[in-house]
Amino acid sequence: MGTVVSFDVPASAEGTLGEAVRWLHWVDATFSPYREDSDVSGFGRGSLALADCAPELAEVLAACADVSARSGGYFTTTPGGRFDPSGYVKGWAIERAAALLTFKSHAPTIPLRRWGAPAAARRFRHVLRRDRAR
Repeated sequence: MGTVVSFDVPASAEGTLGEAVRWLHWVDATFSPYREDSDVSGFGRGSLALADCAPELAEVLAACADVSARSGGYFTTTPGGRFDPSGYVKGWAIERAAALLTFKSHAPTIPLRRWGAPAAARRFRHVLRRDRAR
């Protein structure tokens, strides 16, 4: 995924910023469809069983299946025929990083910006709006 992330954190969260950055690096190493050694790439090729992947991949796949079902198939983990759950993973990773920073710093919220997923975020809002309208 290899995208730039910007943080806007209060002083109370500075001590946990390193944890959030490590989390995002781990997500990139584990979920990037562009890294041959990632769990996502191995799983997508069929050379790595789900049981041999990070447990978070099963969590992501379950969430993706839910979004796909709720969107009537609009969302998919195989855009263009290649396994790539990045449309979900980027938002999921940012939410977890923000939650980590918020929890550890006792701040009301921590905004994280620019993970390169605005289109994915717009797509999810559209999907959820469509789902609610049904």
